[in-house]
Amino acid sequence: MPGISPKHEIVLNVLRDQIEPISLSYLAANLPAPVSDRTLRRWLQDMADNGLVQKTGQNKGARYSEAHDTIDSSSEYLSKPVFERKPVSYNEAWLERYTPNKTYLLSESVRTELMNQGRREHQAIAGTFARKIYDRLLVDLSYNSSRLEGNTYSRADTEALVLHGKIADGKITEEQVMILNHKEAIRYLVDQGPNLSPSVEAIKTLHYLLSDGLLADRTHSGHVRNDWVRIGQSAYTPLDTNQQLEPLLAMICDKAAAIEHPIEQSFFLLMHLSYLQPFIDVNKRTSRLACNIPLVKENMAPLSFNDVDASVYITAILGVYELNDPTLLASLYREAYLRSCMSYDVQAQMIGINEVRIKYRSQRRDVLREILEHDLHDELQVSCIRRHLDSVDAGDHEAFIAEVNNDLHDQSLHWVNGLGVSKSDARQWQEKASER
Repeated sequence: MPGISPKHEIVLNVLRDQIEPISLSYLAANLPAPVSDRTLRRWLQDMADNGLVQKTGQNKGARYSEAHDTIDSSSEYLSKPVFERKPVSYNEAWLERYTPNKTYLLSESVRTELMNQGRREHQAIAGTFARKIYDRLLVDLSYNSSRLEGNTYSRADTEALVLHGKIADGKITEEQVMILNHKEAIRYLVDQGPNLSPSVEAIKTLHYLLSDGLLADRTHSGHVRNDWVRIGQSAYTPLDTNQQLEPLLAMICDKAAAIEHPIEQSFFLLMHLSYLQPFIDVNKRTSRLACNIPLVKENMAPLSFNDVDASVYITAILGVYELNDPTLLASLYREAYLRSCMSYDVQAQMIGINEVRIKYRSQRRDVLREILEHDLHDELQVSCIRRHLDSVDAGDHEAFIAEVNNDLHDQSLHWVNGLGVSKSDARQWQEKASER
């Protein structure tokens, strides 16, 4: 940052990696080169005197953090014309310094808050919650992620396109392809949720699905670039060769996979994939979907960037690019995720989907088919249901039996076609059941 000496910048780089205050010993251990405690204390005192560092506690209990005035100055600095900002390139040391489960980009309080808000109870199968609100997720994430790229398609038109295939004006445009590509990438996320991890293969697959048909050279879809890219209105210049980018993408994925906390893992992916810019284009879109990998897998509410202002998002990303400062993006992430949690809770309640019916759909249909085809009643019917409980979790037995009985006593029996059972068999079973 302008006006800060190189030695002070080294210290600030470490402090920015830890949003919560850290001790002198922890700070010293994470510096790129050894510095004596005496020298480091002198630096910190100088920085505190100049309003760059905030100190809390005394002696061994002293803790250090970046001063709020410095954080606020990030926005002020980024508001300057690009020619007044210092040209910077990719800082590999920033990534290397991050140690999963020891270093944190989000404070403990934020991680706990978002985990509590995002966690969805009673979800035994990975991806269940995302499937429950699938249509809403398709529309929200397709619309908002595209909107942040400058796409002018309305939310109503996005919903018509994504859910019903209706194309405005009857002509395929680049904006429509962008939205449809989001649909395919989200489908991949949800379908592969139980087995998905932040691997290089998964990131490349997301990029392929998001960029298919949008790049001048189709061979660039899903492949790390071997050419330079320029970030509009930014003083940041990313790396430009495949030999540099491939190992760094692998490092990002390896570190992400090792992160135990799903919220931290999500934010790490959002930030570092954007910062690396591994692909010729469609990098931020890839990062926005990739950050949902741990959320979908852990059955947490997904992040769809509802109501995120594009200009605020760009400023936050520039803070990462030019200052290696995650603070603005962390604040945006927190607010956006809390909004997503509230939105999807309302949606799930409106849908009112029964989780036991979703989880044991095939088992329930097998039982119903056997009962109707073999005209089972009374004890034979009960025995049939109990035989199928072996594939149902013990805690769900009572609810499963209730669902089977509810279906059997549905007087309309309009669901029998889906079972492949003849109407005559179903009618015969119903007539005998009504006589009992």
